[in-house]
Formats: sequence, C-alpha cells, structure tokens
Amino acid sequence: TLFPQTELRQVELTAPMCRRVLKYIAPVLAQATQVQGRISLQVSGARIYPWQPGLTEMAGRMTVHQVELGPSPLVRQLALVADLVYQAAGQQPRISSHLRRVRLRKESVVPYRLVGGKVYHRDLVLDFGSVVVSTYGSVGLDGSVAILAQFRAPELFARSPVLRPWSHQGLQVPISGTLQQPRVDRKQLEKQLRRSAQGALSQAVDAGVRSLLDQLGRRLEQLVQPR
Repeated sequence: TLFPQTELRQVELTAPMCRRVLKYIAPVLAQATQVQGRISLQVSGARIYPWQPGLTEMAGRMTVHQVELGPSPLVRQLALVADLVYQAAGQQPRISSHLRRVRLRKESVVPYRLVGGKVYHRDLVLDFGSVVVSTYGSVGLDGSVAILAQFRAPELFARSPVLRPWSHQGLQVPISGTLQQPRVDRKQLEKQLRRSAQGALSQAVDAGVRSLLDQLGRRLEQLVQPR
C-alpha cells in the first residue's frame, strides 16, 4: 500500500506514542521515565506491507520543538560517557548521579528512514551541560540497536591530554544491544583512546586512558545490577 506525504504538526508527546513509534526514530525515548513536549512528524512517502513488516519502507523527518524526558536506558549510557569527559577534564562527574531531566535540542530536525526492518536516524542531539551528544544509526523493529554517539565538548577536551586529539571531530562511541539494554562498546572506545595515548607518547596519558576505562567499567556494572 502506498501512502502519500503526511505531516503531523505540533503534536504533544505521550507515553504510548513514544512506546509504539517514536522509540525507533529517537531511541533515547525508549522506556524514558517521563516524557513531555511537542514534535512535528513528517512522512515524505511510505510503502506499507502489513503482513510483511520487514518489506515496509518509509522516510521522513521529525522536528523537535521542545522535548524533555526522564532517564531512559540509552540516556543513562550516554550520561556515563559524558561523566568521563568531565572527569578527564579535571571536573567532578555529576551528570549520571544527578540525572533527572534531559532536553533534546530545540528545533532540531531528525531525518529517518525505515528499510529492511530497521529505522535509521541521524542528528538526534542532547545536551549534557557543556557536553553535546549527537546520535545516528539504526533501531531494528526487533528492538536491536546499532548507534554511534558523537560527544563534543571542545573546551573540556582541550583540558585533557587523553581527549585533546578529539577536540575537532568529537569522540565517537559505538552503542549496541537493545533498546531495553543498550551497551557502550568499551573495546572500540578503548581503541580510540589508546590511539590518542600513542600519539602523545606519554605514560601519563596511557595511565589516564586506563583510569577512565576502569571508571566506565565500574559504572556500567553498577548500571546493570538489579536494584
């Protein structure tokens, strides 16, 4: 079935809307404790196969007018890495321990495309104080995630020998797993940080890499422990 271009303007977010549809376009919304705000959703075209969802194709964009959300599984993972950025810059990490509300970037536009049973998105932007995180990647209709999160904080990066090489292009952190249990790819993150340590040819920098990764490992373990 072919669907023409459709647009929903200034829609108030609801929990069912996020749970059924928007979590695929904006995975930070999946299982968020609270969600409020307004978006506009455009479908530029779609080919629907009700009995074979894997063949369905759709494309469009979501405009974020104003969205606030409580912690979700993916937001918690992103907050842990943001904390490491603050720590590497010599500041007290406080994001993950004081995480109450997160805002998406106002009036940002998130293009999306559904093809092959996966929803691809880009340019989803969150602000963790001085650390700006943008994500792109895919969410499968089965809930699997393959996302790359880019962390930018030029001033903080400049203060850290470990992160200084990433001041311009940002630090890219792969995230896999599922919407319910996303996981930071520690091995890929370690490779990036160790490359910066080798470039600096400094034992102190290499020790800083090990310290940051140890901190990340401990916090990730605490995150997945049952409460």
